[in-house]
Amino acid sequence: MAFNDVSELVLQPLQESAQPPQTLNVRCTGEVITVGSVEGESLQDRFLRFRKERQRERALARRSAKVAAGNGGGVRDLDRLRQRFVDACRSYLGVPYGRKYHEDPADPDHNAPLFLDCCALVRCVVKDLQEDFGFSIGRWNQAYQFETLPVELSFEQLRPGDLIFVEGKYYDKNRKPQHLDIVHVEVFVGGETGEATIGSRWSRSNLAEGKVRGVQIHPSYRYSSKNYEIIKYHFRSLDTWLQ
Repeated sequence: MAFNDVSELVLQPLQESAQPPQTLNVRCTGEVITVGSVEGESLQDRFLRFRKERQRERALARRSAKVAAGNGGGVRDLDRLRQRFVDACRSYLGVPYGRKYHEDPADPDHNAPLFLDCCALVRCVVKDLQEDFGFSIGRWNQAYQFETLPVELSFEQLRPGDLIFVEGKYYDKNRKPQHLDIVHVEVFVGGETGEATIGSRWSRSNLAEGKVRGVQIHPSYRYSSKNYEIIKYHFRSLDTWLQ
């Protein structure tokens, strides 16, 4: 499945609520988030409240309908949904990094139908699975995704599908820092090395080494960057989005 704009959706319910929700205008998109607005409420709290409201509204329908997992018991199959998330990430392997890095007409990826940076990959996969997740996420970057996944894990607790966020400080002091200094995100898969991830990295392609500037499987979540100093790797559970 390909999209020319993977960031066209903001957090929004898939069906109209029985009660008209409050709206919050989003300056960056000109669209609205139909999750209500409470003064002083953080993005994380707003996301959790939105999800709780939608779960309550859909509870009766879920109990009376056959679950997408096919067990027919009305119990959400989180393991199967987690695997579908990983599989959907794999389906984008080879997609090149952001369009601005392929503006040269001689670039083999110049006319690619889709470009994904690190957070756009996660956003696109959630969009693909929005019927299962019950929501989609908007065009905010990895820092927003980080704030909506509050359950911290140790490395030993990671399961395929959990997200690894990178906290870093830019070497260029004139460059605006990312919110919470979260500069990158990848999806943990484990693999043969036990540290493998799926993610879209900016580093230049090296076909001899099997490296592609874009979405690929990396042997380890650990890497070095010429643009920023890596301060910490944050391990976050995907369960908050699955439940």
